[in-house]
Amino acid sequence: MAIEDEPRSVPIRQSLLRPELVLGGEREPVMSSALFAILVGTSGAASGQFLTVGLALAFYFAAVVLFRRMAKADPAMTKTWRRHIAYRNFYPSGSPYWSLKGYRKQ
Repeated sequence: MAIEDEPRSVPIRQSLLRPELVLGGEREPVMSSALFAILVGTSGAASGQFLTVGLALAFYFAAVVLFRRMAKADPAMTKTWRRHIAYRNFYPSGSPYWSLKGYRKQ
């Protein structure tokens, strides 16, 4: 048996399989909550309401803790949830009437 007949072995690097996590949570929700907290905090600081700044910081830290727990369960949980809500409740068997041969819209 020649060497050319054997399948080629390609190493799979761990960096290609590792999920993209920021602060231990998924990248998109962590960054979105950071942006929201920064916007709320700066608008509160600009208007002199420093309680709003504290609430924005508390929201951000609570969101990071929540997103870290979600990432421990499933590193792609928000993407899975988005795909789940895009599905319809019922998919009928068979094709719709207007895809039958001979049917024409008028």
